[in-house]
Amino acid sequence: MKNKHICVLTLISLFMAVPVHGQDHYIPTAAWYLPGISYEASSRFRFVTQLGYSEYVKGFLAYPQALYVPNKYLTLGASYFYYRSALIAGKPYTEHDVVGNVIGCLPLRKIVLEDRNQVFAALYSSAEKRQLYRNRLRLLVPYTLFRNQGKAYVFDEGFYLFNEGKWYRNRVAIGNSFDLQRWLNLDVTYIWQSDSFSGRLNMVFVALMVQLKRKH
Repeated sequence: MKNKHICVLTLISLFMAVPVHGQDHYIPTAAWYLPGISYEASSRFRFVTQLGYSEYVKGFLAYPQALYVPNKYLTLGASYFYYRSALIAGKPYTEHDVVGNVIGCLPLRKIVLEDRNQVFAALYSSAEKRQLYRNRLRLLVPYTLFRNQGKAYVFDEGFYLFNEGKWYRNRVAIGNSFDLQRWLNLDVTYIWQSDSFSGRLNMVFVALMVQLKRKH
C-alpha cells in the first residue's frame, strides 16, 4: 500500500513539473486551465459546468452539461459547447455546438473500463461548420490516499470529421483525478495529440472542480 501511495505522489509530481509553455523536440506544449462546478441533484441526475482558458491559443471555452445515470454501466448526457480562439488560421474564431454523450462503464475488479462517445453538431461557426464524432476509451485505476478517493487513468481518443469523412485527430493521455476534499477535485492530464491539419501538440489540462451534492 505504501509503495502504491509513493507511485501516485510521484505521478502527480511529474504532472506538475511539466512545463506549460516550451518545446519538446520542437513540439509546442499548451496548457488549459479548467475550473468548474458539479451538482448532484439525485443518484441519477447530475449537472456540470466547466470553463477553460489557454494562453497558448488565446482560447476560452464554456461547457455546461446535463447527465443522466440510469445505472452504473451507462451515462447519457446533453451539452452545449462554446469555444473562442484568436489563433486559428490567424483569424478570430468562434464556435457554438450542441453535444450528445453516451458513456459506457465496465467495472473489472480493481480497474474500470470506460468508453465515451460524443457527437458535436455545430450551431454556428465563424469558419466552416464542423460536425464531428469523438470516441475516448479510458482505463481507470481507483485508489484511496489519505482517506480521499482518486483515480489514475490512461486513454486514447479519436476524432472523426463528418465533413471530410475521415479520422483526423488522435489523443493519447495519462492523468490523475483526486479528491482534495469531498467537495473539491483536482484532475491533471498530460496529452500527446496528433492532428492531420495542425500537426503535433502536447497539452496539459488542469481542472479544479467544486463538487456539490443535494442531501437526500
